[in-house]
Amino acid sequence: MMRVLNRGTGLLVIEVRCSNPNGDPDAESEPRTLESGTHGLISPVSFKRKLRDLVADKNGPVWQTAESALRLSHNVDARQYQILEMRGRDRKTIGEMNSETFRREFWDARVFGNTFLEAIEGERKGDHFISTGVTQFGAGFDSTQIAPGQP
Repeated sequence: MMRVLNRGTGLLVIEVRCSNPNGDPDAESEPRTLESGTHGLISPVSFKRKLRDLVADKNGPVWQTAESALRLSHNVDARQYQILEMRGRDRKTIGEMNSETFRREFWDARVFGNTFLEAIEGERKGDHFISTGVTQFGAGFDSTQIAPGQP
């Protein structure tokens, strides 16, 4: 029996000018760079945070464009695009959700995965919420730009 795997690979190039998209806390918030020093680097965590912030801003231009393009109803469908990884979330209330409600409400948990409910008040709960997401990010670089002898 043959199993078909539906996988995709993509490339995302972000151009940043006169800005520091992801400062390195170990280097006094200087921009992160690859070892060659000529290309900047943004961590997967930082990139996901930026995407979450764009989706969370329901009055912002990114959400407004997505809502229109995807024909989402502001009152109904927008509830399916809430952000789990935000400050001020009530962990107890989320822990009481069933898995279907949890998956339906939190966009970032569906896309990026989560470990938000790994432990609540010292007790293991919500294991059915812990999952990997469909989207994974990693740092990439153009190996032709690295000088001979460098890793």
